[in-house]
Amino acid sequence: MHQGAIKQTTNLEAALKREPCDHLSLINDSNSKWSILRKQANRIYHYRLTQHNLSQEDKEALMLARNEIMCLANSLEAVTTIQKALIEE
Repeated sequence: MHQGAIKQTTNLEAALKREPCDHLSLINDSNSKWSILRKQANRIYHYRLTQHNLSQEDKEALMLARNEIMCLANSLEAVTTIQKALIEE
């Protein structure tokens, strides 16, 4: 039913394709790595709130996906911060 829309909402590759090219300097700008993940997590949350015909199961799956993406973004930011601190020492 909504699986295609949910898959597109949770697909990080699709999110990367939606972003303008000048915002995708993933190799040179580590900030954009977790920024894109957080944007995608926010899109998932917005989709969950605006789609009133989702089943409870779908809503729970979307929240799990959002939470996993946010955890990944936070972990990536923490690792980058540690790397920068080690380089500066």
